[in-house]
Amino acid sequence: MSLRRALYDANSAQPPSCEELSRRMKLVNPKYSLREWFVVPAYNQATAGNYSQVRELQEVMTQPYAEQSKEVDEKYYRLKASEFFEIAGLSYVSCSS
Repeated sequence: MSLRRALYDANSAQPPSCEELSRRMKLVNPKYSLREWFVVPAYNQATAGNYSQVRELQEVMTQPYAEQSKEVDEKYYRLKASEFFEIAGLSYVSCSS
């Protein structure tokens, strides 16, 4: 069974279009998520007295469903940078920790 067919309104004769499914998903799934690999560098700067990155994260994350600027997209709507893959707490957590 296709995702479109599985998610269609039972009262409707036709499954929703891909565009409609995308619209519905965007209503319940935030575009921007606070990730630890965004937070750790911001905290590090804040401990040195520079709160600009913390404030920027706060601004972005108060509107996680909204379309934001191209600069915000490039910075916060992306995959994790490779330098963070092997850092504990940024890439993985242990159930025993």
